[in-house]
Amino acid sequence: MIELDQFQKEAIASIDQQLDVLVVAPTGSGKTLIAEHAINQCIQQGSKILYTTPIKALSNQKYNDFKDMYGDSVGILTGDRNINKDASILVLTTEILRNMIFTNDASLADIGAVVLDEVHYLGDRDRGNVWEEVIIHLPLDITIVYLSATIANAEEFQEWIVSLRGPTDLIISNKRPVPLRTHLVTLNRSTQNIDNIFQMNSDEYHSGNKLLSKLNKYYKSHYKKEFIKPSLEEMREYLLLTDSTPSIFFVFSREKTEIFSRRIANDYRKRRDTTKLHKIISPIFDNLTIEEKDLLNYDEILWMWTRGVSYHHAGMVPLIKETVELLFIEGLIDILFATETLSLGINMPAKSVVISSIHKYDGFLTRPINQNEFMQLTGRAGRRGIDQKGQAYIFFDKSINAEWYPNIFNVKSNDLNSQFSLSFSSIVGFTGLYKKDDALLTLQKSFWAYQNNKKIEILNSDFNNKYNFLTNFKFINRSGPTETGDTLLALSRDSFIPSIILMENINRDDLKLEEALAIICQGMSREITATNIPKSLNPIRNRLGNYIKECNKELQKNNEAEYFKENFYSFGFLYHFIENSSINDTLDQFDISPGDFIKEAKEALEIASKFSEVYNLDIFNKIIKKLDIGLISKTIYE
Repeated sequence: MIELDQFQKEAIASIDQQLDVLVVAPTGSGKTLIAEHAINQCIQQGSKILYTTPIKALSNQKYNDFKDMYGDSVGILTGDRNINKDASILVLTTEILRNMIFTNDASLADIGAVVLDEVHYLGDRDRGNVWEEVIIHLPLDITIVYLSATIANAEEFQEWIVSLRGPTDLIISNKRPVPLRTHLVTLNRSTQNIDNIFQMNSDEYHSGNKLLSKLNKYYKSHYKKEFIKPSLEEMREYLLLTDSTPSIFFVFSREKTEIFSRRIANDYRKRRDTTKLHKIISPIFDNLTIEEKDLLNYDEILWMWTRGVSYHHAGMVPLIKETVELLFIEGLIDILFATETLSLGINMPAKSVVISSIHKYDGFLTRPINQNEFMQLTGRAGRRGIDQKGQAYIFFDKSINAEWYPNIFNVKSNDLNSQFSLSFSSIVGFTGLYKKDDALLTLQKSFWAYQNNKKIEILNSDFNNKYNFLTNFKFINRSGPTETGDTLLALSRDSFIPSIILMENINRDDLKLEEALAIICQGMSREITATNIPKSLNPIRNRLGNYIKECNKELQKNNEAEYFKENFYSFGFLYHFIENSSINDTLDQFDISPGDFIKEAKEALEIASKFSEVYNLDIFNKIIKKLDIGLISKTIYE
């Protein structure tokens, strides 16, 4: 029988007392066991439980884990994967739970508890408001289990929850389940050895002066030539000599993850026994056509896998990315080159991690990684029950100011700060739950208001402006959401507002396939990309353009910036594929990678399904049939 850690015992005791509980503990410390106790309690009481995650990949992993434990009692809702939605244990994304609340979904009446996994995503700039809205609006008689990685202001977060929902226990553990040893390394040219400039255990603290005294000599001119950055091959040999594999090399470039994988795989011999590898991958890939395997670059990546090497990034074809995750978990990958998206995703611990480059481009500028990013990356080091210590290696970079290193090595968790904002669909949802004045009062319940001493004039003004916009375009009235407003909630994307207005003002039965696809594509992406679309689309494109202008004109009345933009970025290659049914031919015609094409196609498929449910038109079903095939819909989770 597993001996529980103290924080697990305390959290389970809180659940047994029917109390809400906020559990704050490092990644990999065993928070899922607490969630499993909540699940078992709900099963015994005959109630349902919802388990939310921030990303679909994590939802898929949790669904598979729970399916092995609870069988057909488990379902999943992620938008592109909807199985057994009436199950007593339902894994879903937070956005879907938010929409269930806003639409007064009848199934919420049977819910005994909700697990909000990775609740620190509440501080995410783009999606944090969804988590906050769930906490604010979820019925008070539902127990909530909050699971979070380490956050500095956990007490403040708990105090807000208590002020909002009543008694909530706070359980904190700062102890890593597997201690971490972090190394700053460089290559000594004279000896050709990798040297540790300094190293620290996760439970230690070294003064900045002590660390700087060790660093200073490496900044002297004659040392600069003597100590250089290790090569990938040299670092790999060091990991093998120190028995530090499997290892994840974090690289801040999709292209470089692939280039580095090829380099390292070239130096590895094929494993003598690949029986387990082929047993796993055969059911996934054996029924693919030669053309599909060529599209996946299957021969090359299989060559890497037989040598225990691979790469992982968000632009990969989902089927390959999911397989890499499975092979790594099964211990069949020794060296994995990955972008930082891996550190935010599913549970894939390694014996060691290597941060070979300190600089990353964050979408605005190239900068050194920050403390929170460092914690996320190194959090992958150390496998519970396997490793006595996890090892993290970071390459010394002379271009970085010396003071940067002590700040990183003495890393502390960041505060959780509210990113609460008001979307149009949120306000439609508010008006379905409350009258206007009461909806305004809910803004005072937000974590943002709590952290800012209820200075909510900006939120009030934003609410009123968006409320008036939605009223003018008939998404809401004094009674709450109209049918048009319900459509916006179902689609759950503000970018579709002009498309919804268009759909309300045309003869929908006359829609042609290319017109329906254009309407879907218009709301898919916020980027603006010039694209060639057929002249036959000009009438509907012009009408849609007029509604975009009307919406932006309404925003400008309140001195707000334009929000709605014409965008048909995905239309060209998706329409070409629908007409020709060949991914290879589509890729030849358009400048897009296989992974990005399939990602866009899967998104279009999900949106087409929502349009089909809302409008009940065969034209959207035709798009679904064209897209719901082959590599677009195939997953290892089937």
